[in-house]
Amino acid sequence: MKMKVCKHIVTVLAAATALCCCSSGHSAAPDPGPDEPEEQPYNPSLRKISDDETMNVLFIGNSLTADAVEHLPRIFRNMGIRNVNLYAVYRGAFTLPRYVEVFDEPNSCALFSCEAGHDDWDVWDVKQDDCLKDILGLRAWDVISIQEHTGAEQAWSWTETEETAIKTLIDRFNAAHPDHHPTTAYLISHVYGNVFYKDHVLWDKFDGDNNKMWEACIQVISPLKERIPITTIIPCATAVQNLRTSKLNWTHPLDMSRDCVHSDKGITRFCEAATVFQTIFKPCLGRDISECTYIYDVENTERGSLCTPVTEENRGIAIQAANDAVKESTK
Repeated sequence: MKMKVCKHIVTVLAAATALCCCSSGHSAAPDPGPDEPEEQPYNPSLRKISDDETMNVLFIGNSLTADAVEHLPRIFRNMGIRNVNLYAVYRGAFTLPRYVEVFDEPNSCALFSCEAGHDDWDVWDVKQDDCLKDILGLRAWDVISIQEHTGAEQAWSWTETEETAIKTLIDRFNAAHPDHHPTTAYLISHVYGNVFYKDHVLWDKFDGDNNKMWEACIQVISPLKERIPITTIIPCATAVQNLRTSKLNWTHPLDMSRDCVHSDKGITRFCEAATVFQTIFKPCLGRDISECTYIYDVENTERGSLCTPVTEENRGIAIQAANDAVKESTK
């Protein structure tokens, strides 16, 4: 008899509790469903990479991007950085709208690569046997850098066509890995050297003054930040202009270039690599290019292949030029 009474009391209490909840406007919480995937920002900020992670970085551009990244694997080796996969997509004189046009075409670009822990580029071959769409699928990229061709009008003025091309590329970057959107950065490549060449864009468009060319290129920073938005700007153009004002250019025959268009293969390319490092890898890896003791003892005085060695004496000048550019990209 006692068991029946107790059971009756429990039933009455449960009913009373339910009635109380209903009368107060509350209902029982629904069963939690499966975890919803976290919404990815359109263009996320650079994130910190831990020591036990491998960072995946892709550069997309032309020979001017190749100039800027050539020394990076050797710098990493010198600094003991072994957790970065470096890739670079190359097509000579290509613009960003052209990359959109050939996005899924086979044999439309070349791919350079250096796997994490390797001492130098594993592949540095301009043979166009790759496809940008396929390359995006190779890894979940942490950073993708895009570069417009300094020698083309797309780099000098902001147009609806350029804006559409950049947004289209970012959409495709994000679609390749919907759960891991990369940080899209914009590399402003160096402008041409103040050396006279017939039918040269520097003289045809900018009266032979590469400061005018530089000013035209950096004016895209504002619309990049406001209309895309891209806030990670790699100011290689400013770094090289800084280097051109240093004593290293007093006796350089081609204004810190190898052929008026491309960077001197030694100190100028190191300066650009230092700029890339301070913009991308310093915030992600917590390392500083000032730790670098890199020396590049290759010298070539032949016009078209000029290479000024990176030494203990001139390395600091190049690093200062890079740091000043990262601090203030428009001055």
